[in-house]
Amino acid sequence: MIEEIIYSTVKSDSALREILGGTSKDSRIYPNVAQVKSIPCVIYYASAPTNPITERWAYQQNISFEIYAKTLSQSLAIQNRLYEIFNKYDEYFNSAALFSGIIITECHAVNAQVSNNFPLENEQAVHSVVSFDFKFTKENNQ
Repeated sequence: MIEEIIYSTVKSDSALREILGGTSKDSRIYPNVAQVKSIPCVIYYASAPTNPITERWAYQQNISFEIYAKTLSQSLAIQNRLYEIFNKYDEYFNSAALFSGIIITECHAVNAQVSNNFPLENEQAVHSVVSFDFKFTKENNQ
């Protein structure tokens, strides 16, 4: 439900694109792509939003980012930039979200982990996963 807004905002962030070595044509941020084509890159996953339980208009959705980087410091730079973006969710997202009738009310980092991985045949990478829970409301007529 909110994944398009978040993906668009993260993909267009010039500071994150610079860390990744991306361009305006290839930000190196990919939605739901299982195969890593180049390092560094970020793969983005969104869970289905929960159905409102206590309030008929309150939703929650988890967004996860798999980070593949050449070094631990590069991985941490990518993670830190994602934290910066999501710590300012009201500044980054709510202007775009309002057009869709969605208002993000909370964003919390819920998970981070780091490991070594071999996503490419000849290249080892630092693999980390960062997840965020978003709480949001949606206008009834949207």
